[in-house]
Amino acid sequence: MSKNIRDQQQQSPNLALRSFTIFNPTFSKGKEERAMDNIIFFHPPTTHPNTQMNTVGFATAVTALLERFTADAAHEISTDTRNWTLFSPLPDYWMVMET
Repeated sequence: MSKNIRDQQQQSPNLALRSFTIFNPTFSKGKEERAMDNIIFFHPPTTHPNTQMNTVGFATAVTALLERFTADAAHEISTDTRNWTLFSPLPDYWMVMET
């Protein structure tokens, strides 16, 4: 386990995985009615499709901004209650972990 993750767990003992998704925002070809096509993997799999779409929609908006302003492959967004870690291993492919 990396030192950063251990430090986070010590600071936030209730840290838990809320969701993990892999998506490619180009799969729907920009058509909103095909937005579910963008999702390659979503955990937990029992998550309602609307919640999956909200998560991926948020991540898509964030990644669009990130791609305009930085060339980094990994990013982290934190609020008081949640953390999102975004990583792009290949162009247009994104992995997002929400804790």
